[in-house]
Amino acid sequence: MKIRTFFDLCSGIGGGRLGLEMAGLESVGYSDTSKLSVTTYNLMFDTKGEKNYGNLRRIKPENLPPFDLLIAGFPCQSFSVIGRQDGFADIRGQIIFHIARLLKETQPMCFILENVRGLVTHNKGQTIKTIVDLLRDSGYSVVYKVLNSLEYGVPQMRQRVYFIGIKKGLGVEAEDFNFPLPLEKPALDSYLTEHKEVSEETLEYLERYLVNKVNQGRYSMSDILNMEGKVIDTRMSDLRIYDGKVPTLRSQRDGIFYVKNHQLCALTGYEALLLQGFPKEYADRVKGVVSDRHLLMQAGNAMTTHVIRELCISLLKTSSMKKKTWKIFEEDCCAYLTKKYGDSPCSFEAHGGADSTSSDICVKKGGVMKFNIEVKMSGAQCGQFVLFPNMAKQRFDFSPRNKSPLSDSAKAIIAYMDEHFDLYSPLTRSGENLDIPRELMFDWVKQYYSECKGTRYFMTRYDDFVISDIDRIEHYFDISATYRIKQSGSAHPTAKNLKEIQSIADSWGLENKDLTLDNGNCYISIKNTEDIIKLHGSSYAYQFKREKGNLYEVKRLSNTANANVIFSVHAKNPQQPEDLKKFEEDLLN
Repeated sequence: MKIRTFFDLCSGIGGGRLGLEMAGLESVGYSDTSKLSVTTYNLMFDTKGEKNYGNLRRIKPENLPPFDLLIAGFPCQSFSVIGRQDGFADIRGQIIFHIARLLKETQPMCFILENVRGLVTHNKGQTIKTIVDLLRDSGYSVVYKVLNSLEYGVPQMRQRVYFIGIKKGLGVEAEDFNFPLPLEKPALDSYLTEHKEVSEETLEYLERYLVNKVNQGRYSMSDILNMEGKVIDTRMSDLRIYDGKVPTLRSQRDGIFYVKNHQLCALTGYEALLLQGFPKEYADRVKGVVSDRHLLMQAGNAMTTHVIRELCISLLKTSSMKKKTWKIFEEDCCAYLTKKYGDSPCSFEAHGGADSTSSDICVKKGGVMKFNIEVKMSGAQCGQFVLFPNMAKQRFDFSPRNKSPLSDSAKAIIAYMDEHFDLYSPLTRSGENLDIPRELMFDWVKQYYSECKGTRYFMTRYDDFVISDIDRIEHYFDISATYRIKQSGSAHPTAKNLKEIQSIADSWGLENKDLTLDNGNCYISIKNTEDIIKLHGSSYAYQFKREKGNLYEVKRLSNTANANVIFSVHAKNPQQPEDLKKFEEDLLN
């Protein structure tokens, strides 16, 4: 699976295109119906030899050139929380069906789709379920996640949901895809460069705005002008003030200001392009050619280039994966150690295999285990523990079947999740990132590997093989944690599971009756509109699958199909001499 080319659908002004080009891909064509956006697009990019295929509803797949990846920021107004949320009732909300048609008929290797965050909760989650099912029926494995541009290299608070799809049968699945880790947020000053002072007319409008029913008595214009460096947003009736970042850029209106040298400045279209990740050399190509107001609108509709770049880089890493690559990497690490340190008193044995409860390489001296080494590709999962959302008590319960103990760091993580129960309790396979200190995540990993697996060193590859003392792994890895469901098998419940099944059905407010076991099969009558429901008890997760009418069959999911806090690491630094010296001393002692 080698990704080289892409087709830019619903291209806008090319935020998605630029992100993919930054990652090394090449465009073969684009499609958009807005003449103004196409003008800006052609000024931004060298589109000679490329065709605008226009209205995607009329695109015939046989007329498209071959391409490996499809990208589309499909129209979002009908799903936006600030729109009417008409969804599929709005003709713009039906664009996704045409995208699915093109995917099904052209079968590129993968896709990246973008939409507003409101899509996730629209129609109580039924809309996004329909979209995911539609994309899967088109021949793809699919994952999705809400990402904030603020965490990917621009100082703009822009939350969007991103869908990643990988064609079935290529040897890797979308579930193998790792959403990119956050990047450092840059300083805002380098983005607000034009310092365009507002007009007298705008000042008069703001004077009236500051004394409306919502804002009266909060701030005077003098107060505002003394907020040096602050960003002022008049999005709604209430005034909002930001420090070091700007709110989501929008296409329908302006209304974002900032204070520079005690003067109120209006955000310009040029600055909006920078905030969407367009470099100055690209923004300079349209400055003075496209009107400021149109640039503001177009930037508000664009994708953030940095987010697309990072997604593409992660997708390229996924595309190069092969099944059991971890096994090959483990064997390579063991061979490297044997070759380099074969003269030491120690021997190296790859023994972890697929057993996640055992470390990967055992270091032996005189035939006796001395310590273990954990091998991690970049990126890789790095431990997990099962948590059950307790809907009745609005908290998360640590499963007694966990292999890892309930450590102090695990308790701190659970306490944080309890405080944000509403965010994490809606379980999905893509999950939610945990916004907790890196030190806390590393503490859990260190405790788990050292105490439960006898691990003393981690081994990975950066420019070359890297060996890290477990107490210093933060010098070599970035880390993240996600709460999500892991897919696995199922089994028939037993009689001892009936009480738990009844309890979780009650805690979720399901009107139920007639819970029975019949020749090993378990059934329950539930009044519900969903065909499949997954619920979690204190010991197991259960799947309720509609058989007929209100009758559901219940199956017990294995522990690996439960909701897990999953830790992931990515290599970030080459070998440091002090760690290598310590490792070599351990081999000799």
